[in-house]
Amino acid sequence: MAAMLQHQTFSLFDSETFVKIGMVVEVRYAMKKSILYSLLFFTLLSFGQKEFHVFPEDHQTSPGRAEGDGSISNPWDLRTALSQRSTTVNGGDTIFVHKGIYEGRFISLLGSTIKGKKIVVKPFNGKVILDGNTGGKEKGVLIVRGGHVIFEDLEITFIGEYERRKGHPGFQAVNGIEHLSGENCEFTRIKIHNVPGSGIGSWKHTGGSKITACKIFNNGYQGPKRGHGVGIYVQNQSKAYRVIRDNFIFNNYYKGIPRKKDLILYKSPKEILFLMYLTDSRISSNQEVLKLVK
Repeated sequence: MAAMLQHQTFSLFDSETFVKIGMVVEVRYAMKKSILYSLLFFTLLSFGQKEFHVFPEDHQTSPGRAEGDGSISNPWDLRTALSQRSTTVNGGDTIFVHKGIYEGRFISLLGSTIKGKKIVVKPFNGKVILDGNTGGKEKGVLIVRGGHVIFEDLEITFIGEYERRKGHPGFQAVNGIEHLSGENCEFTRIKIHNVPGSGIGSWKHTGGSKITACKIFNNGYQGPKRGHGVGIYVQNQSKAYRVIRDNFIFNNYYKGIPRKKDLILYKSPKEILFLMYLTDSRISSNQEVLKLVK
């Protein structure tokens, strides 16, 4: 009897059973490992790509504040959002600007330090208007001083009355967008109109930038001898390509943009030659717009 019990006890743990138990344990361990890795991946993904929210300062229920943290329940004002360092907002992150009129002239210091990833600034749920008719010393409604940022679907203008005659009391020349520094930015579907200056100034330290599908019209001011203010004014100090494509530019006080068929050759003040491709852009001055309409 003892021998039989001993034999039965041994049979429960024979080599075949050990193999089966080992397979089950290994499968369960692999499943747990896979789940842990998946959780870790999605956790890293959520930390790697963040979203932030901006509300007008006069919003009734969720006013944007400098003391906010950028969450939808404690949003930033626009000026605070655009001044964030890369330690807070970096490539792959999105700043959602909620609908409304944002009064003021704004300076963007945003800049991505992650290779191949850009910061995106775009509306969240409706029309976003930047109204620069508020006074101040800034020469642009939106001044950009950082690289690798995409601005999408914004409207930039002056609301209300303002002086458009140079030399008259209250006059100040102000551009819609002043892109002063920072390479590889993108301006897409931006509507710029009725500002007393040029639509976009894209200056020499901003190589590799793209201006696409924008509507730029009714900008500029009247000088003593002629109108001033173009749709897009471009300089360059690098050999990086710029792309200006699918824009509709018309009825500005001076010109659209300089052109030479589809390929433009420029020389910077330092005699650095660069190329800029124009594709399907309608470039016009006050006189040329009449030809486009006809």
